[in-house]
Amino acid sequence: MSEINKAMDIGNKYRTHFDWPDVSQVWDKLLEEISELKECLHSPENRPHQLHELGDVFLTFIQVARHLKLDPEMALKLANQRFENRFSMMAQLIKKDNKVLSNLELMELDSYWQKAKQHTKSTEEKALTQALAPASNTPATS
Repeated sequence: MSEINKAMDIGNKYRTHFDWPDVSQVWDKLLEEISELKECLHSPENRPHQLHELGDVFLTFIQVARHLKLDPEMALKLANQRFENRFSMMAQLIKKDNKVLSNLELMELDSYWQKAKQHTKSTEEKALTQALAPASNTPATS
């Protein structure tokens, strides 16, 4: 079992006694946890505390997904695919312009990233729609 699934199970297990009534309150808790992580970022000598707070952010974020009835594993998988597809497209666009990725400044890279997002948008939307389709409506794959 992945740690993401375990976090979902924890949320489901304890929800009858210890849960937020709606997603907006989970969101508030997430912002609080992010703030606590941000406070300890500039303390490299306190890495255990950073790890602790990062874990709290992840756990709470997964509870946001649970409240939204979304699969956090699928969300992360799709985000990873999106990033890789966009980066690949960005590299292609840079090469097409006879430039070298490693020679570009961050602002110029961001401009190419925005172009890559436009090129990959329809494919990304299709993947999201398929991921949300009920299992009975998705085509079988072999």
